[in-house]
Amino acid sequence: MFVIVNVKPSGKRKIKKGKTVEKVYDHFNAKGERFYIADVLDSEKGVDWNEVSHFLGRHASHILLNKNIILPENAPVGRFDPVAYKNLLIFNTLELLLKQMFLAGCRTSCYINDPKGDYFSFLSKVARYSARTTVITANRFRYITQAAKMYSDFGAGVSVTERAQITDDNAVVIDTAGTLFGKRGVVFSPFNNGITPKYTDGFNDLKVLCPAYIEPVDFLGAVYELNHDKRLHNAVCRTFSFEGNDIKALELLERLVPKSAANETSIIFTV
Repeated sequence: MFVIVNVKPSGKRKIKKGKTVEKVYDHFNAKGERFYIADVLDSEKGVDWNEVSHFLGRHASHILLNKNIILPENAPVGRFDPVAYKNLLIFNTLELLLKQMFLAGCRTSCYINDPKGDYFSFLSKVARYSARTTVITANRFRYITQAAKMYSDFGAGVSVTERAQITDDNAVVIDTAGTLFGKRGVVFSPFNNGITPKYTDGFNDLKVLCPAYIEPVDFLGAVYELNHDKRLHNAVCRTFSFEGNDIKALELLERLVPKSAANETSIIFTV
């Protein structure tokens, strides 16, 4: 379950105590999964976020909110950031793009920055189609079994290390934690340091439930992460965002194809 906060102007100088949350609506999707929309009144003095936090309880730490609303510093509520969902979109979409390159005889190297080892189960999505894969993580043990399986099943070479030097400008870099600022390669990240997922293909039955003032990727991310909708596990990204500009997924192929593609040899074929 999650809560969307809809901030409404009241035209008043101040809202009476206990009246900040004007109304709450509950919604269900076709699968019966629930979320709420809470109408919250603004005033000349701003929103009483302490009152909103008290009303929402444990849900106050991950609310969905219009991106144009800036929360005050040290606010008692927190904006939900669909990091896990965006990383899912990155891995799923890159799997399709790298596979298309692979089938055309074109391969590139791939780096996965995953300090905590949270995304080890996604390794096969990119490693099987890459010339070589390097995982940068502090939790090496979480990748050991997956790395061995990649070599056993596909002959795919995977290096697991705590540090790595990225030297290839065409390398695919998946920065799951947003900590690789200033590095080389084509960086994909759920944060603002790379190419970020913006629109998801399909799932119109869910998108129609998303209010116009909420970013669809945030809404679907909440459905995936907070309502645990397994249908979104295979979601892919139609459009990415980079430095304020939209990039279609297929347009990224030109960035990913190495200049030496014709001579590139995949480690997958060296078994």
